[in-house]
Order: sequence, then C-alpha cells, then structure tokens
Amino acid sequence: MGPATLYGTLDRLVDGELIKETTDRSPRADGERRRYYESRVPVVEVDSTYYALPGKKIAETWVARTPDDFVFDVKAHALMTGQPTEVSRLPGAIKDELPEELKSKKRIYRKDMPAELLDAVYTQFRDAVTPLVDAGKLGAVFVQFPKWVFPSHEARELILDTRERLGLPIAVEFRHGSWFNEKNAERTLRFLSDNEIPYVMVDEPQGTKSSVPPITTAAIASSSYNWPWVELPVVVRAISITAAIPQHSPART
Repeated sequence: MGPATLYGTLDRLVDGELIKETTDRSPRADGERRRYYESRVPVVEVDSTYYALPGKKIAETWVARTPDDFVFDVKAHALMTGQPTEVSRLPGAIKDELPEELKSKKRIYRKDMPAELLDAVYTQFRDAVTPLVDAGKLGAVFVQFPKWVFPSHEARELILDTRERLGLPIAVEFRHGSWFNEKNAERTLRFLSDNEIPYVMVDEPQGTKSSVPPITTAAIASSSYNWPWVELPVVVRAISITAAIPQHSPART
C-alpha cells in the first residue's frame, strides 16, 4: 500500500480568502491562514461547488493565489448526483428558464430538470474549472452519491454518464454501505477498476446501515493528481487540518 496524501477540506474561511479581496487588514484577511494551510497540505477539496455552480473568475483566483504544485479536488454539483439543490442558488440564466412549477419550489432534483437545463449545469461547471485544468491544478471532480443511490445498472451508468458529460477525471464516493457488502463489494471494485475511476474513502464511524466500510485492500493514492494505477486508487477523505490553523479575531474598535 502506497503512502497516503495529507488531504484538507477547503472550509468557508479559507475558501473566502482564496476567492475575494478585502480592505480588512486583519491577519486573516492578509492571507496568513491561507498560507499556513498551503504549507501543510498539497491538495484540498472544494466543497462549495456542491451547493452552487462556480464561476470561472473564482477558479482563476484559486490558480493565482496558490503555489504552482497546489491541487484542487472539486466536488460535483448536487444536481449531477441526484441530490437536491436550492432553486435560489441556481445561476440566473438557468433559473429563469425553469418551468413555472419548478421556479416556485424551494428545492429541485436532477429528475425534475428539463434535459437542456441539466446540460447547462454540466456545461457551466466544466467551463468554470477550465482555469484549474489549464494550470494543471485540477486533481479530479469528486462525485458524491447520496445514501439512496444503491448498486444497480442505472447507478453505474450514471457514474459513466457524469464522467462523459464533464470530460474530466472523476473520483466517486458512495454514501450507502450496500456498495461494499458481501454481495456487491467485488463487483463495485471491479467496475471502478475497469473504468479507472478512483474511489473516495471516507473516514467515518461504522455500524449504521449507511456506513461505508474502509477499503483496506486497495492502494492509497500518493497524490490525487495522476493517480498511480496500482490496484484501485483511493483518496482518503475527511482528514482536515482546519483545527490546526491559527485563529484570529478582528481588532475591536
């Protein structure tokens, strides 16, 4: 088993420093926490893209404000995996084209989306991360399937369809333990291996119906970029150094 990569999650505070300028001259605004973070981990997961489609300018800022060898794994938008999204968070161009009965809903699902608007979701996501691709800083798109997605032909086709639509490397995370129970484990691993799709292993408590067991027979990827294909590459998720980043309070006036 190869060495594991120290892997962080881009939390909202660090994410904010990477995205926007500010006139606040506090240590946090000056980027101290961001620089500390970058010195400790070579790769992070961007979680905000799950909730709202990113814009290209954000990715350009990530590229400009990180070291040349820094890597971003970007989580797929909720609509790509069958999870709900808030209508209010959709880009205006997509929201304006929704049928009236969908505009009035608080949340919508992939199955609700007209085909052309679902295509637009994938297109905007892919275009937005182009700066990361061009700079060699995109590791993969993390495709996180909800706990109601069980092992099936349809689910496996959805995984392949997502990769084809994006035209980008993906890594898959499952949220239901049935993917790796006695009946399905071998087939799941074979499917991922045959299609060269890395698996995202979550460091999570065991013992519930939805718990996904750790995969200890697969090689741990030494990097999330250009995975070495030794057995099945695995990215260990949910290891965060956020708590180790110095905390600062703005100066009181």
